[in-house]
Amino acid sequence: MTTAPESDALIAAPGTAGDAPPGSGRDAARGPAHRTRIPARDGAQIVARNTVPRLSFLVVGTPRSGTTVTQRLCCELPDVAMPPETHFLHLFAPGLLARRRFPLTWPEVCDELSRFEALPTSAGLRLDRARMFELLGSRCDRLIDLFSALVVALCSPCSLTARCGDKRYGEKTPEHLLWWRAMTSADPALKIVGVVRDPRAVAASHRAVPWGIRDPGELAEEWAFDQRSLRAARHRLGPRRCLVVRYEDLVAGPAASRARLADRPGRRERRPGADSLGACPTRRTPISTGPRCPRPR
Repeated sequence: MTTAPESDALIAAPGTAGDAPPGSGRDAARGPAHRTRIPARDGAQIVARNTVPRLSFLVVGTPRSGTTVTQRLCCELPDVAMPPETHFLHLFAPGLLARRRFPLTWPEVCDELSRFEALPTSAGLRLDRARMFELLGSRCDRLIDLFSALVVALCSPCSLTARCGDKRYGEKTPEHLLWWRAMTSADPALKIVGVVRDPRAVAASHRAVPWGIRDPGELAEEWAFDQRSLRAARHRLGPRRCLVVRYEDLVAGPAASRARLADRPGRRERRPGADSLGACPTRRTPISTGPRCPRPR
């Protein structure tokens, strides 16, 4: 594989200094081969704009690690809206960036939306194109604008009763962890919620679904890669923008976990003694040592 130029638009290999994408150069042996990287030449296109409601946070992690539970807890908060998984960044955005140059006209946006809706992972999604046009207008200047508008337009109407400025929009696709660097560089206000689960429980969960990874070596590599990614995100963004939660803690204390998540995405007011994401401090997750193993029943 040809080594791509170093760029903030590329996903850095977690645990390294920097900006080389997984699957290239020195990190070729460490990054899972099936992961998709972001084209380097389009890094400048991923820039935030003020006219589209901004995403407040992304929920990410290894698939089958508890991101769905985290999403449900977030959606129980009155001012948070989240659509189903979009898979937009890791399945659709690389092809879009290869086909198009931003800005996009509205007909071009419509063509890309048709391509997105044709994906198997988009089955069942209800995309409100009128809402998309209301948010974007006759052109879309940046990839992050398109993604943000897509997330808002996929939220159910009942979740949009508050004004856009009063809502906190989030998106949960586990594999979007690979885009943490590009997206948080594009929008300095975007926060990351990373979910960590005991790798043995992750392996058992993968065996329980038809699409799960069966090869223990491949799954172990992906899990370790994701932990390094979260450690790199936490190191670069700091606790104010990157919150790491443990699945076992979510299940053991959903109310406490919900309270911890409540102030995280975009709150301006912070209580004295609150952690850097605005939530009351709880036991922190030592990513470098991995999650605790649950007691066998």
